[in-house]
Amino acid sequence: MKFTKMQGAANDFVLVETSDIQRDWPRLAITICNRHLGIGCDSLLLLLPSDKAEFQMRTFDTDGSEAEACGNGIRCVAKYIIENGLIDKNSEKVQIETLAGVRTLKFHRNEGKVTTIEASMGAPRLKAADIPALIEQNGNSKADITKLLKYTANIDDTNLKLYLVSMG
Repeated sequence: MKFTKMQGAANDFVLVETSDIQRDWPRLAITICNRHLGIGCDSLLLLLPSDKAEFQMRTFDTDGSEAEACGNGIRCVAKYIIENGLIDKNSEKVQIETLAGVRTLKFHRNEGKVTTIEASMGAPRLKAADIPALIEQNGNSKADITKLLKYTANIDDTNLKLYLVSMG
């Protein structure tokens, strides 16, 4: 299997360009992500064809679960797309489908070379039903997170207001 190892903002990924959606990607992600027995990474990224955008990205985490989106991962995918000539090298943007929706990424250049990639991750979601959080409480992993939506933590006599948010 051909793959590319990439990192963005201290997250590392194994990226596979494929059209095979039938493979057991969750199981493969567990093996590939393993830092001792596999390649080692935070997530397995798949670059696939899309009917809704120019490309599609799927993200599988170390436990095999599929994430809706990944900001650092999608920027790595965009870098791979432009560096491997999958779109015109002078393109200003690319659209990538994720489970959270189609995301637009803009390329910023200096002297013709892509230096940064800006990802539009959509509007933040603040409702409990939109936040994929599993919190174990008395052996039950479906605990009510409503109390954590707005939470105050006292650290060194300073009250910090913490909010749960989902970007997909």
